[in-house]
Amino acid sequence: MYDEIAPQLINRIKHRFNSDFFGTSPMPPLGDKARKVRKARGINPDNPTLVGTGALRDSIKRRPGPTRSAEGGQREVYMLRIGSTGVPYAKDVFEGSIWELPVFFHPGGWFLIDYDHVEGAVQSTDQAYTKNTLDFMRREMTATVLQVPVPARDFLQMMPEDERLIMSKVETFLANMDLSEASSQFNSGF
Repeated sequence: MYDEIAPQLINRIKHRFNSDFFGTSPMPPLGDKARKVRKARGINPDNPTLVGTGALRDSIKRRPGPTRSAEGGQREVYMLRIGSTGVPYAKDVFEGSIWELPVFFHPGGWFLIDYDHVEGAVQSTDQAYTKNTLDFMRREMTATVLQVPVPARDFLQMMPEDERLIMSKVETFLANMDLSEASSQFNSGF
């Protein structure tokens, strides 16, 4: 039963990534700073909110459940687990966080991104700005770090249509069960 449910749920979750469900109301859209960092990393800034490289979306998989007790004995756990694996920032996106963005800050309150210190940037600070801007930056601005809030986006949230899918599959499974066989197994203590 879980082998039928898991791929469908995972596809639904990935579809929500691709359709920009996470960048539409009530979720906040992708901010200007994030769009600039994406561009610096060679990523299309117009991609859906949670699809920069696609790594987070592609990390959504069926997770194995626990199959051993602490004492080492085997046990069956009837649980379907779906989650993100191998993406260190998944927790930050799921729960919300504060990320640090290296910038050159002007006393007037505006800033320019310091691309030399943005992880994964495909262009340098020298490539990103004109010579006049660079000269001005080096005279008038201070290198610092800007605190950028990352809003929580529950990308594993169960939607009503997901719950209906699960209920439908469980009901079909139960309707197709041989109740006489199940009853005899129960009465014999398995």
